[in-house]
Amino acid sequence: MGAVNFEILKMITLMTAVIFCISASVFADEPASAAPSNRPRIAVYVTGTENEAMSRSLGTFVLNAIAKTNRYTPIERSEAFLAEIASEQIKQRSGAIDDSQISRLGMQAGVQFICVADVASAQGDFHLSIRILDVETAEVVAVSVSPTMPRTRDNLRIAAEEVVETILKRLYPEDYFEETVQRKRFRFGGRAGYNSSFVSGLSLTVVDFGPHTDERKSHEPHDSKFGFAGSGFELSAVVKIAITDDAVFSLSPGFVMRSPYATDAAKISELAVSIPALFEWRLFNSPVSAVGGVQMDIPFNTEILWADEDESEPLDEIRPSQDFGLVLGVSVQVMYNLAVDMRFCAGISEFDKENSHFLRQLSVGVSYLY
Repeated sequence: MGAVNFEILKMITLMTAVIFCISASVFADEPASAAPSNRPRIAVYVTGTENEAMSRSLGTFVLNAIAKTNRYTPIERSEAFLAEIASEQIKQRSGAIDDSQISRLGMQAGVQFICVADVASAQGDFHLSIRILDVETAEVVAVSVSPTMPRTRDNLRIAAEEVVETILKRLYPEDYFEETVQRKRFRFGGRAGYNSSFVSGLSLTVVDFGPHTDERKSHEPHDSKFGFAGSGFELSAVVKIAITDDAVFSLSPGFVMRSPYATDAAKISELAVSIPALFEWRLFNSPVSAVGGVQMDIPFNTEILWADEDESEPLDEIRPSQDFGLVLGVSVQVMYNLAVDMRFCAGISEFDKENSHFLRQLSVGVSYLY
């Protein structure tokens, strides 16, 4: 038992370290490439306004909206850049310049992106369109348009904030996934996972007859061990109900194919209907959640295949009709729709009707939620 417990602890520690490393690298608030000194620089150019005061106000509103994120370093009114824009407009007979010209001037000003805010007015109303240009390629990486509304200073601010937020949600949905998740109380999806199982204390000895004698030959006992020998898979539906902003109840009924005993002596395999009822608690306002709860399995089609035998023998008569276990684990919200988790289920009901053996299961899964 000591060796088995050590193997369990080693495997759980390894898997926890792997998920921690994934979450640390993927979900760091700000990756190294986006450190404050290395964030891409962005300038704002306003066009279509009737006067300089309105242009300045709109530019300030857009800059403030961009500054709320950690994705760009906004450039306060770069007089050199705006002067180049004005000079270029004078050169053009129509007074208008295209995106390629704007991008070229932005590159000369030392910025990586240009946020172009265009105001269209009609009969006292206006709507605002914003597009972000990559100055290196002169391509539009995102665009959004506000609804038409009466032209007031406050409406101008509201339109700027809403349009900028819409663009940034499209470009960086991971920055907004927590807010979006909280708006949905009920979520549905599916989960697929790897299952590794073993039965604690189960040891089988192969006994057979010699070819020329009636004396039995006994081999060393083969102990059930935790590891990849007992590999299987899981497939289930997922229903999540938000209780609070940080607590979620999860129900994921499905099917499991597992091998709770797999050694050189024999292999026990079975199917089961699995019904985990779990609670998830988000930790420190992060994408990582602690998982805990109970699990009921209904096993069926339990078979044992002995070494050197071609056909399996049924074992349904020794198996109880239900398995019960306690679940502990961790879940990481990779993005709004995608989560990975690791769960350990310690059986609290006996694996067979004759001996005090208990089923242990480690599950690593990926969930897709709508």
